[in-house]
Amino acid sequence: LPGFLSGMYSAEELHIDLRPLAQFAKARIIQADIQNINLVAKEVIIPSRPNISFDMLSLNIGSEPNLGSSPGTKDHAIPVKPLAAFLERWPQILEKAIDSLAQGQQFKFVIVGGGPASVELAFSIQYRIDHVPSLNTSKKSNLQIQIISAESSLLSSHNSRVRSFTSQELAKKNIDILLDTKMSACKSGTVICEDHTEISAHAIICATGAS
Repeated sequence: LPGFLSGMYSAEELHIDLRPLAQFAKARIIQADIQNINLVAKEVIIPSRPNISFDMLSLNIGSEPNLGSSPGTKDHAIPVKPLAAFLERWPQILEKAIDSLAQGQQFKFVIVGGGPASVELAFSIQYRIDHVPSLNTSKKSNLQIQIISAESSLLSSHNSRVRSFTSQELAKKNIDILLDTKMSACKSGTVICEDHTEISAHAIICATGAS
């Protein structure tokens, strides 16, 4: 995803064709919805076909940012996951940002979350904008990127060297960090924080904890 946002990969290059991969691994693909899982009988129940028995079951069903407790986020923020929905919306967001900057206007991305995904997004978005040939240096300087995190430090699960290096790189690139600040709600173009602070943004991207 960071490579795609940076402009290094196309959307097609993000995807893997599962059928040849499964053939190579001597695995079987079944495209269907799981209706239920019987852990006692060790069976996966799928409508309109026989149950599938298992000795070991691994679930990788994906996740979404946990936005349920923040009113307005589903309408006014863009979650990174599910990825397909994000990829569908990203070209319009990028076009809007480039158009605004080309006209000499400011454009601000607010990225909510203090983990690796937020850092990757911030660096990737800035790299992509910095490499738009039609924008000169003065217009690119109108780009603002801010990471908002409820944590007291960025990348809290990483070691001190990683945190220090990342903080230095973010500072070099003028990417703003706002810590100890929890989003409580969103409205159009605005992040509302628990302390009632309101932060304006042209695009709000959520890369918070998964649900």
